[in-house]
This record gives sequence, C-alpha cells and structure tokens, in this order.
Amino acid sequence: MRIIDGFWETPRLERPTALTFGKFDALHLGHRAVFRSVLDRARVDGVDAAALFLHPNPLKLIAPERCPASLTSLSQKFRMFEEMGFDLVIAGRFDERLREAPARDFLARLVDVFRARVIAVGYSVRFGYQGRGDLTLLRDQASALGYEAMAEEAHMCDGEVISSTRIRDAVARADFDLAEAMLGRPYALAGEVVEGNRMGRELGFPTANVAYGDMQLPPDGIYAGYTRHDGVSYPSAISIGNRPTFGGTQVVVESYLLDFSGDLYGQEVEVELVERIREQEKFASVDALTARIQDDVRRAREALAS
Repeated sequence: MRIIDGFWETPRLERPTALTFGKFDALHLGHRAVFRSVLDRARVDGVDAAALFLHPNPLKLIAPERCPASLTSLSQKFRMFEEMGFDLVIAGRFDERLREAPARDFLARLVDVFRARVIAVGYSVRFGYQGRGDLTLLRDQASALGYEAMAEEAHMCDGEVISSTRIRDAVARADFDLAEAMLGRPYALAGEVVEGNRMGRELGFPTANVAYGDMQLPPDGIYAGYTRHDGVSYPSAISIGNRPTFGGTQVVVESYLLDFSGDLYGQEVEVELVERIREQEKFASVDALTARIQDDVRRAREALAS
C-alpha cells in the first residue's frame, strides 16, 4: 500500500482510482460499507482503490476548543486501510489552503490529480469551504467533472445511526460492548511505550506507559484488557488515571502485561479495553496499593478468562 502525505503538493497519479474521502476518525461500520463499495469497484474496473482522510481533524484549525478526541491513531488508520486491501491512502494535510478551497475545486483536484473515476462517500458528507459541499453537489458535478458518484445510506446500531460521536460517548462511559458493536472491532488506544517514573517496577508490577496522544479515554480506573505488540495480544491489567496515591496530576495509561517479560520502550502498542474492574482510588500506603494491585491482577485474569 502506498501512502501519500499531503494534498496540494501531490503530483498527478499514474493510475486512475476509485476513491473515497472523509475524516474517517473511527473507521466504523458505516465507513467500512463505503470502503467495500470502493474496493469492489476498483477490482471490477481495474483501477487503484484509494482513500483520502483529512489530517489533522479540521476542527483543530477551525475551532480547537470544539475538536473532539480521536478514536484512531495515524498508525491504526494506515494498518486498517492496508488490511482492507487499499492500494493508496492519502493523509490530506488540512491547512488554510484546503480550508478555503471551494467545494467544486476540491472535487476537480480529486479528478485531475488523484484521477478519481468513482467517488464514494457516506450520506452525510461535507467538504469544501465552510462545508458547503454535500452529497447533492457531489452528484450534480459528476457529469461535468467526469466521475461516477456513489453514496452509502446511514448504518444503524440499537436503533440509532452509527457515528463517531456515539462511539466517543460509549468509550467515555466505558461501554465497550456498544463501542465494539459500532466499530466492528474492539476499541483500542494506541501509542508508543515511553519512559515513566518506574513506580510500577518498584512495586513488582512493571508497566508499559503508553503515550496515547489525543485519543478518547474511558473514565479513570483499572481495566482488564489486552496489549497488542508485533501481532501478539497479551492479557493485561490496565491503569488509567493520575496516580493519586503519589500525588500525580497528569492522566497516564499504564498496562501491566500478565506473564510477559521484555523491553517495550520505544515500541508501538495497542491497548484494548475489555472490562472496567474498579474506579481509581487513593491509598493510605504503598503496601495497601500493592495489595490492591495484586487483587486487580487476579480480577483481570478472571475477567479475561470468562
């Protein structure tokens, strides 16, 4: 799979494409229906399957105070697009020029530079300056610009439309079953394992401190889950919170991989959250904390075994 970082700087592609575009924050089941349409048409027409997503989220530039947390990291996006079978992924860098581009100019570039013969989108797509482009404009411009427009209807879960907003809300409530039902996969935090204060190691429970970036976190607490690295999933007890026993102020994600030995510093991992074991607590002593961690590990094993 080829990855292009940019938008305006990209030279004209050599091969035509069937293309989809959007923010694709969650890559949820609604998005995946669009992806299947693109992949199917690309194979039938003998062209490349291409996906363009805007990065960073446009709200980071337009209204950063309203920008929501992310549901997938860049590395997760690239991996999932590759697993689905895309030939080309464009991380469209959202900047002032792209922000101010009229909707028709945006479509024209998809045709002229990214050589889109088919453009497939979701029902609620918005694009171009001030989001003035929509599905109606996409269809109206198809003949003039020379592409075929395709659109997917809304996909439902529990009687409501699947959306990134609903998934964020589910994760924020630690409702991982609902999040998984909309995503089509378990929700997982992703990031590099970085140096921490090594307190877990001193307590006898060395943890992987995961730099989760701006990803959506569940409530503070202790969780049972899995830590994936290099294609292997390790059962884990996971702490999310600010370490109140030690007077911490910054929220950290620490995963204790059960029955694992090795050095993960500098490595990319994914932390899949399965079940919340308890709320975050402040303990009167290190001994009391250590005893509770031992119980957390036991409960994590039981939760994952069941």
